[in-house]
Amino acid sequence: MNFINLSLENTGKITHSLFGDFSGNGVIELLIVRSQTTIELYRINENDQVSLILQESVFCMIRSMCKIRIGSEAKDYILIGSDSGSITLLGYSSEQNKLIPIYNEIFGKSGIRRVVPGEYICSDPMGRAAMIGAIEKQKLVYIFNRDSNGKITISSPLEAHKSNTICYNIIALNVGYDNPMFATIEVDYNEQYLSHIEHRIIKKYVVFYELDLGLNHVIRKVAEPIDPTSNYLIPILSLNEGYHYGLFICSEDKITWFNIGHDKICIPIPKYHNQSNTHSTLITSHVMRTHKGKHFVLLQSEFGDLFQLSFDIKEKGQLDNIHLRYFDSIPTALSLQFSKRGHFLCVGEYGDSILYNIISMENITIPFEKDGRLEFERHKEILNLEEIYRFKSLAPLIDLKVAPATSSQDTTKMYAFCGKGNQSTIKILKNQLNTLDAVEIELPAIPISIWPLKKETDEYHQYLAISYSNITTLLKITEDEMSECTTSPILLSTPSLLVSMLFDGTFLQVMTDRIIIYSEPIQQFITEDQKYVCASCNGSELIVSVEKNNQTSLIYFQYQSGHLLTMERKDNLSKITALALDQFHPSKHCAIGCIDGSVHLLSLIPNETTKALSRVSLQTYECSINSLTFNIIDNTSYLFAGLSNGLLGRSVYDPISGEINESSLNFVGSRPVTLSNVKDCGEDSVLAISGRSLLSYKNGTKIKTTPLNIQNTTLACGILVPFVDNAIAIICEKVMKIITIESTSSSLTGKNIQISYTPRKVITHPTIPLLYILEGDNNSCKVGNEIIQTNEGNWVGGIHTLDASQDELIQFIDFDNNKHPTGGCVVRSISKNQTYLIVGVIESYKTRPIQWKSSEIQVYSINERSINYCYSTKVEYPVRAFAEFKGMVLAGVGNILRLYDIGLKSLLKKAEKRQFASDIAQLHVIGETILLTGVSDGFNLIRYNQINHKFDIYADSLPRWVVTAAPLNQSTVLASDKFGEIFMYQLPKEIEEQALNPFSTLLQPHKTIYEGSSYKMVTATQFFVGDIATSFAQCSLIPGAPSIFLYSNFMGGLSALIPLQSQNDIDFYQHLEMHMRVHWTNLTDRNHISFRSSIVPVKDTVDGDLCELYERLPYEIQQEIAEEMEKEVNEIIKKLHDLRHSRLF
Repeated sequence: MNFINLSLENTGKITHSLFGDFSGNGVIELLIVRSQTTIELYRINENDQVSLILQESVFCMIRSMCKIRIGSEAKDYILIGSDSGSITLLGYSSEQNKLIPIYNEIFGKSGIRRVVPGEYICSDPMGRAAMIGAIEKQKLVYIFNRDSNGKITISSPLEAHKSNTICYNIIALNVGYDNPMFATIEVDYNEQYLSHIEHRIIKKYVVFYELDLGLNHVIRKVAEPIDPTSNYLIPILSLNEGYHYGLFICSEDKITWFNIGHDKICIPIPKYHNQSNTHSTLITSHVMRTHKGKHFVLLQSEFGDLFQLSFDIKEKGQLDNIHLRYFDSIPTALSLQFSKRGHFLCVGEYGDSILYNIISMENITIPFEKDGRLEFERHKEILNLEEIYRFKSLAPLIDLKVAPATSSQDTTKMYAFCGKGNQSTIKILKNQLNTLDAVEIELPAIPISIWPLKKETDEYHQYLAISYSNITTLLKITEDEMSECTTSPILLSTPSLLVSMLFDGTFLQVMTDRIIIYSEPIQQFITEDQKYVCASCNGSELIVSVEKNNQTSLIYFQYQSGHLLTMERKDNLSKITALALDQFHPSKHCAIGCIDGSVHLLSLIPNETTKALSRVSLQTYECSINSLTFNIIDNTSYLFAGLSNGLLGRSVYDPISGEINESSLNFVGSRPVTLSNVKDCGEDSVLAISGRSLLSYKNGTKIKTTPLNIQNTTLACGILVPFVDNAIAIICEKVMKIITIESTSSSLTGKNIQISYTPRKVITHPTIPLLYILEGDNNSCKVGNEIIQTNEGNWVGGIHTLDASQDELIQFIDFDNNKHPTGGCVVRSISKNQTYLIVGVIESYKTRPIQWKSSEIQVYSINERSINYCYSTKVEYPVRAFAEFKGMVLAGVGNILRLYDIGLKSLLKKAEKRQFASDIAQLHVIGETILLTGVSDGFNLIRYNQINHKFDIYADSLPRWVVTAAPLNQSTVLASDKFGEIFMYQLPKEIEEQALNPFSTLLQPHKTIYEGSSYKMVTATQFFVGDIATSFAQCSLIPGAPSIFLYSNFMGGLSALIPLQSQNDIDFYQHLEMHMRVHWTNLTDRNHISFRSSIVPVKDTVDGDLCELYERLPYEIQQEIAEEMEKEVNEIIKKLHDLRHSRLF
């Protein structure tokens, strides 16, 4: 089986972030890295609106990142340490809207290794040098400069290696224009500290490295012993040239100031009220800026508490009066960032990352002394910060369940179980954009058309015209409301085909029998034996279609000097159903849609050889055209066609020649599609209406099409009003709403449900829409209604029941302290005619070393929507794997496979098989076959012998550290491992045929070591993702489309494996991927095939994300690839679009 892998939604965790001015235009820009593999660039305007301007897949693992401003240039550059074995310097070109690699200096092997630099990177604040370091031994320093032509130069690497050392942190010190200095936390692990020494002493040092620019040499200047628990360094920004203020060293429960030649100063870290004395506090992130000659420093502890660090600067680099004051509490951050305008970014360790503004400095409290320690009272809510934007993330994504579309639910619904501790949530996701309602107006009837009206020079629309089946109404727009006009400047007693306001404020109205221009004097074009059918106006030009005796004509007008002048007429056309003028003034082309499904693009500019209304191109669809519109999205001109069968057609057209190409189709709804140009976050977009609403908009460097979360919509138009930004007027039967789109950063939105603890396993009821969430948190204990942090081995846990039909929690069973669930399943007992929930529970579980107090299997009876406790059965090992097998319970008790029957007061053991090589992680039952997944030894295919009550292994696989598995049939399994691989194992066909025969000798036991099998499953496909896949779901995201394999990643990403059914498709995508590997330039110079083969060689899986980048290649290279593949460029692009639109969203 062959697959193509495509990313579904970029909701991954942010791993790195930088504020800077990367375009050099003096704007605030934010560069983030998601899931270590995708770079995104955002821009923040003066109104604090955040917009995505760039998204780039780098096909490598970004390990570290920092910015550097070289010389006196006014823009920032990006330094990246990755698994490519090189240091990368990137620049951003605002003209091309792309990141450009300036240098990729190779220094070592590719891949993530402990001795290969890339784990840490930092740059000198003056932009002269950068240090890149490895976890062990190696550190390299590069010098940056400019030559006589202004070109950036990079030196050969200067080594600062030291054997037998482990590095915990690297920073650059602020030393002004003195020799650049770097500081590290290091541990020397020579022979006297090896692990076989019983009472070994771990010594940590803060080490200063100085780059001598004169000698071009790195000196290990100072190595000062520090606290063994030290974990983090904070450099102090220099305010006065010539003085260096050293750094802060963070360790357990204290912060130490250190500067060469000065005495150390230590201060304690305050503890929050009720914090255990045995649980120490560490500082994990910080942010510092200078404002009006003063330092502003915020530190965050591992519990999420923010502290303001204040100090006084004395003479000659001496600090005094160092204090910590409690500032606020926010979710624990991976890093903190300040922009030059004071935006405060919290990059969440898990969950969403949040952009704040500091709104107050008054609610900062001084810790008080109690029982010999400093304490503070936490704020019950955030007081000093105001959220202005949220970067959505599903990380950590533990599990994903998919509910397919139904008659009552027109889109696929996904249940994402994510989060940690009390921040854990169930995110119910749909492919839709959220909208916010601003105004709602009741209408007297269902409108047939709406038009916003404004002069060319006006900032906002003045009126909204609404046409019904028998009349026309006009609403006036003021600063805070919309109301019906008491005196109308147009005729209201008849329905209208078009109402428009010309560029000078003159009203224009088109009806079936006349055209009226409300100028001085009023001008009319009255028809006698013909009628107007369609019309389109852009403020200075008008085009209308006229029917007479089944003959259709097209008339083109221009508005000049207060008069409407007929410029051209074209007769003998097919019946016209839609008209549109392009976005230019004056218009260059108009599009006419006909009842036969043809779209004609006509030129409006006469020349020496052709006159106006000459056809320049033709596009044909399979059904009649209901509406047309032009739009320019991301500097590309598009022609959109709404079809009568509910499809949306989108074509790229050349505004100069008028040629149409690169067409694609999207399903909108069951009704004829109407189109409207709207604004989304200031960007041009197109809204398609067919019962439901579909928005085509710019998302980074792509054009996406996503539904809105509103139903039964009949009409819509974009409207500029003073009380709502980027407003859209929509008609839902007899109600008009003014809405705005909340955000287009993610097309997966929905409802969030808070749960008590971290979700560990999710069990689906086989017959009714119920989900059972098994939850548990380590290092936690319940004291009343509060959860406090304690030592390892203390657990809290419970079971939530979710009703998927109502999307609500209906029951919670809270376990006693130190107990938590480990796994479970639903079993239908035929003999008792009762359904049970089986749950494995463990008490006081520790991981270092592995030990526990007790383990048991709990049985709950399921009665409609509730579960009731029945009894428990003690077992000798923890049970993580369960499955139903013929009305009985199949359990993996440690490394023992055991079959239980459900008794009245206890589980009854029926059969077992011992001595599997590792603990059993998962069990699946497919027909008569049991698929057993070991923690580290791969898969076993097992049959149960009912006569002898024994389990027979007839096939197994090579060892693999499997995370999750999804059986496709009795001989095929799709799985992921702990190293970021997705793979498929399959039985050879001849062994599969024997396995299906119950009398085959294959099922007879073979004596092998470790109870293994003589027959092996073979690898069918394998592919390196770069993240750990946590769940698989075989589903169809588009109603009626073939199934795909949707999988979730631990860092929050969603992707899909799409089976390639035909050999033609396999050859096409494999050849396209081959060419893209040659022609696509990776930012970090990481070889694509090496990246996708990081663990084992890639096999029979095409990287669809790489193939989709074909559109972004220069046209000459696109043509070259198309010629080698014997295809047309448009044909390749259309095939890529159709794959995504027909199988994904």
